[in-house]
Amino acid sequence: MARKSQSDRFQEVTQQLGGQYLYNAIRMQLKHAGGAAIWEASKDRPVLQANKAHLQKMK
Repeated sequence: MARKSQSDRFQEVTQQLGGQYLYNAIRMQLKHAGGAAIWEASKDRPVLQANKAHLQKMK
């Protein structure tokens, strides 16, 4: 699921539809499930990257 969520196509559509909250929710759930081993933050587009305050809450 992480691979599909971080695909260029999914991120493009999410961005076009204003789905940043959905993307953040998916990111949060997958990070809770498996941490950095599952979710590669470097693959997130800049527009969809979590802000620093949000990342601190997730730790």
